[in-house]
Amino acid sequence: MSLSLGALAEASLERLGDHRSLEFESTWHTAAELHDRAVRLSGGFAGLGVRPGDRVVVCMTNCPEVLLAYQAIWRAGAVATPVISAVTPAELRHILRDAEAVAAIVSPASLPLALAAGADVRLVLAGEELLPGADVLLGELEQEAPGPVVGRADDDLAALLYTGGTTGRSKGVALTHAGLDAAGAAAHAVAYSPGRNRGLLPLPLAHVYGLMVSVSGLHAVEQGRGEGAVQQEAGQGEEQDDTRGPDVRQQDPQPAHVVAAAVGRGV
Repeated sequence: MSLSLGALAEASLERLGDHRSLEFESTWHTAAELHDRAVRLSGGFAGLGVRPGDRVVVCMTNCPEVLLAYQAIWRAGAVATPVISAVTPAELRHILRDAEAVAAIVSPASLPLALAAGADVRLVLAGEELLPGADVLLGELEQEAPGPVVGRADDDLAALLYTGGTTGRSKGVALTHAGLDAAGAAAHAVAYSPGRNRGLLPLPLAHVYGLMVSVSGLHAVEQGRGEGAVQQEAGQGEEQDDTRGPDVRQQDPQPAHVVAAAVGRGV
């Protein structure tokens, strides 16, 4: 039996210890800090009424809160339902109803999308101030008591990822804890080279590969060292030498202009 994804995150911190883990908009976040936030956010989800097996939609552009949401959802035993923020209101409405979601985590940029979709769920806003239409701030949920790791079986649902809907209505693809764990472990095994401990991900974290990379980082065997990485915005043709370490850059809402995002807690 493999570890549930919530337990896998706990084991990762115990194995690697605290270290600089992620940089976003010139601010560093450590592994222990991110873990503590996810632990408290999972308690906040439970207080919001999210129960094991419940679907929680995550619809945001790339930011640290996407990764926090995944970890907190899995720790609470719930099911992450990532949605790219470039979908239409009708597409989001279909996903919310088909998944039978109980809550949706949105950013200020994607809140109008959720409202236009007529989301009949609790709207959690990852922002500085509560905006009209949102029910609660993500930061408020992080003030709750830490939530325990809810045990899940290998074949329990971890994520419900919707297809692009090119041949009709988008369909939810069921991804189990064991399946995502195995995919993440395989991705790490293929990519790992001692001392080269950074991954560059030019995709939305709501994409299936972004989801897998977020899990592969939990299989890291060494801390990230903060070596240089090249960031490039599609269509700009300008490269930037970034020597500050793993970085999550915000994704432009328009699919044609995706900003590269380097994500990882080590390799």
